[in-house]
Amino acid sequence: MRYLQLVRWKNLVIISITQFFIWLFLIKPIYSQTHMPLHTSIATLIGILLSTLFIAAAGYIINDYFDIKTDAINRPNKLLLENTIDRRKAILLHLLLTLVGVLIGVIIALQHNNILLVGFQIISSLLLWFYSTRYKQSYLTGNILVAALTSICILMFYWYEPQLAIHKNAQTVLFTTALFAFTLTWMRELVKDMEDLKGDTIAGCKTMPIVIGLQKSGRIVQVIGILSVLLLVLLSTLLFNSAHYFFSIYLSLSTCLPLIMVIAQVNKEATSEHYAQLSSSLKFIMLLGLSNLFIYYINY
Repeated sequence: MRYLQLVRWKNLVIISITQFFIWLFLIKPIYSQTHMPLHTSIATLIGILLSTLFIAAAGYIINDYFDIKTDAINRPNKLLLENTIDRRKAILLHLLLTLVGVLIGVIIALQHNNILLVGFQIISSLLLWFYSTRYKQSYLTGNILVAALTSICILMFYWYEPQLAIHKNAQTVLFTTALFAFTLTWMRELVKDMEDLKGDTIAGCKTMPIVIGLQKSGRIVQVIGILSVLLLVLLSTLLFNSAHYFFSIYLSLSTCLPLIMVIAQVNKEATSEHYAQLSSSLKFIMLLGLSNLFIYYINY
């Protein structure tokens, strides 16, 4: 169980659900409309899922490996490395998971006769390493890297499945989902930095809340949130004008409204508990956002 906690198994489940929903509700239905064989078979999907999970799990391990000092202050009760798991075993597990994830990526790429596809696994592994060792404690780069990696988990299907390029509705939903995941992840990473202000300050980090303060950081979180809401409102309006009334209303109620409520709460308090609650709320909104893929499926 401690190793499952180390690799953030709950987050891995969310990643798996996201990629499975993309395949099930966006890609698989294309066949019934075009009757052309899909490149992304169930075997390919399993390979993508496994490679993503192994690399993401490795990323969580290396993140904890280089974050012991701050975690000892911010989350002493949740500190696993050194307390219950040997650091050397952790780094070996990180290397093993990364290697297996990349190898699976190579197999998928060869099956698709496009070795460049393994670039997703290689680039993701490198970005996770650089994030943990260099950029996590930076002013802005670390947050954007994590948000970008979240989007990659979604956008990679555009290159794995060529038919998405000619199926405009599915393509629009895919890119909107990726952009929404990017903005919400960026918001959540900033909120987590606000939550971890004390430990990050002692560790000498240069995160945004440390550099410009909690109040201004909160304003930036709100601006990003407002941009996300505007994106969703635009999509909802387009859906409504296209006579997809139920999808439009559901999108507004399930995602826009909860996000507006979170935006309004950002600077209400300045405590770790408050920011932890906001972080949890943003993760829940991400899950609600995934449900829109199912609504798209039953409406189209």
